[in-house]
Amino acid sequence: MPSSLPTIGVLGGMGPNASADFLNRLLRIASRTYGAVQDDEYPPIILNSLALQGFEIGGVQDLQLLERQLVSGVQLLEKAGVSFIVIPCNTVHCLYPSLCSAVNLPILHIAESTADAVKLYGIRTVGLCASVTTVQTKLYETACQQRGIETLVPDAAGQKLVNEVIKAVMSGIYGDEELLKLKSVVLRLQSSGAEGVILGCTELPLAINQKWTDVPLFDSLHILAEKTVVQTYGKHPHHAIP
Repeated sequence: MPSSLPTIGVLGGMGPNASADFLNRLLRIASRTYGAVQDDEYPPIILNSLALQGFEIGGVQDLQLLERQLVSGVQLLEKAGVSFIVIPCNTVHCLYPSLCSAVNLPILHIAESTADAVKLYGIRTVGLCASVTTVQTKLYETACQQRGIETLVPDAAGQKLVNEVIKAVMSGIYGDEELLKLKSVVLRLQSSGAEGVILGCTELPLAINQKWTDVPLFDSLHILAEKTVVQTYGKHPHHAIP
């Protein structure tokens, strides 16, 4: 195990529960895939958890206000000495170009990483459950289209259910009702031709996971966590536990 690892910069708080879930996933992947046990075998992480304004359940409410806060957030991480930055929130990736130009560090892209995973799976038509802003800005549609993948989104009734689930998870109060709502949207997308469904909001994996449906789910939060760990340790887990 390397004695010195790159420092991960996490721009979080969007929402706080998703950020906490992301950190837990990072640590589990580091342990299971790379055999991290001792404290110094885990990657150093600096979290900047923003109390973000101009950002609500459906997505972006004030783009300029949001941009100022996010730019300040990534710049603070750069000053703190991180090696690269990850943002465990899909919606704010609509400002990805601005954030990249604000720092001299790589920022991993959650939608592109997820689209890569969909392509690797061999899916040609994928459904998307995400915030209104993520859908409207075609964040995933663009990333998937570049990889020859068609994207299907819920109808108005389905999007309303997705919004309700996001709100419940952000409030920290969610359970069977949210699971059933989200499962119904996934099944509707499947009936429309989706071979799999992207969970394109980092709150959604807290409400549903693969054990609840036969439809392949692409958990954007977990995919970003895996990409982050690979960026930290390297592509080949030489130190993995047998």
